[in-house]
Amino acid sequence: MSRGPRFVAGWWIAALLGPRVALAAVQAPTDPDSARRVYAALVAADSFDSRAVFRLARLTPRAAEALRLYRRYTQLEPDDPWGHMALGDALARAGRYHEGLASYAVAERLAPGERDVAVGRARLHARAGRTDAAVAAYERWLAHHEDDAEAWRELGRELMRAGRARGAASAFERSLALEPDGVTGRRLTLARAASLPAIDPHATWSRDSDGNTALGFGGELDISPEDRLRWGVSLRRVGLADGLNTASLLGVGVRARWRPRATVSVRAALDAERLESSATADPARVRPALDARVSVRAPGGGPSLDIQTQSAVLSAGPALLASQVRRTEAALRLDLPLRPLRLRAGARGAAVSGGGLTNYRSWLSGGAAIPVADGIEMVGLYHRLSYRDSTSAGYFAPRLAEVLEVGSYVEVEPGGWLLALDVGAGAQRTAPHGQLMGDWKPALRLWGLTQVTLSPGRNLRLEVEAYDTQVAPLAATTGAWRYLSTSLGLRLAL
Repeated sequence: MSRGPRFVAGWWIAALLGPRVALAAVQAPTDPDSARRVYAALVAADSFDSRAVFRLARLTPRAAEALRLYRRYTQLEPDDPWGHMALGDALARAGRYHEGLASYAVAERLAPGERDVAVGRARLHARAGRTDAAVAAYERWLAHHEDDAEAWRELGRELMRAGRARGAASAFERSLALEPDGVTGRRLTLARAASLPAIDPHATWSRDSDGNTALGFGGELDISPEDRLRWGVSLRRVGLADGLNTASLLGVGVRARWRPRATVSVRAALDAERLESSATADPARVRPALDARVSVRAPGGGPSLDIQTQSAVLSAGPALLASQVRRTEAALRLDLPLRPLRLRAGARGAAVSGGGLTNYRSWLSGGAAIPVADGIEMVGLYHRLSYRDSTSAGYFAPRLAEVLEVGSYVEVEPGGWLLALDVGAGAQRTAPHGQLMGDWKPALRLWGLTQVTLSPGRNLRLEVEAYDTQVAPLAATTGAWRYLSTSLGLRLAL
């Protein structure tokens, strides 16, 4: 391919007159490819030409080569803080955030109080997914530079990522007061809506292969008394039928969500449930139900850990509800990045009590996920379920059940709506108590969610869940169990 007369002229001038004279004699082309070739010729002629090295680093598309050139520039110009900042940004793009922060520390020693250093370091934290550190960096700068509209705007964006809608709204307001901007105005509207009290009415329907159907209605009201906390109350009523008997569940409870840090989320729900079934002559009873979960996510796509505990009466149908079977479970899930994979492991242990007897259930799972695109991953998993004892209380309790599956998780947000889909297909086999392991049979599962933003603070969502499996997430009622449920909800900021 011909390199063109400008490149040839630049190279010869560099060779004969020296790179700095050549740069003055030959103006670099505006075309990036041609300019890159000119600066490459200057660097080839004189590797000590720091300006040419820096310009070539900025024009080089290959990350490793750009990083090498920025390192070379900081060697040639060790007292230039902007060179160390450029090196820090290049290191961050390569995923080497700690080294990037070290470069910014050098820049700060050379130029204390310089805005580009302070804001650049905050942006590096944000790019690394270190939201709390980014917020702290922006707040340190803005404590002494309250007229920086751009920094207020970027602080608001990071506060939204941290789940701190009130603080984000305040930051966006400060930015708009200094510098009117349409995009910031829309973000302010979203932040205000997210911080308002909200109601969440919803309706659910489900049916399984044993003929159990459930139709429920309910709602939640929650408020945000402070930036990191939301709490509220809930009410729901579920009617159940199996063609022979009917049952009902009326629940009243409290809910709380707390984000002490951007990487830590705590959720808890406590309900009082009134349970009644025509399959028993016993009067209606009130039983407590608890669900608590702690999620920890390392920044930058690092490891994650989920710990959950639940305790509730199984209510898949009137017959099971009449047995007053309670499941009390603790669960743990670990997600560990090991490029190009993400290793996943989970464990659950539960005590299932009813009729004066207590059974024990264990669930182990493990596998790996491979990211194939932004928001899309392929997953391969193994599940192992076992019950210590058989039972006649109305739930399926095999000695051992195994599932091998492959699946895919997709999450996209085109425009004003969200689509999430989790699909798995594979094979399963079961060994009842006192029997040998059965043959492999198909197993399927599906979960999908679509959410449409009607206006700021008003979202309509539809959720669908389906199973064809012997290994149910909570408890199946028979060995060949199929299940379908749908939920429709509307969240309204008040």
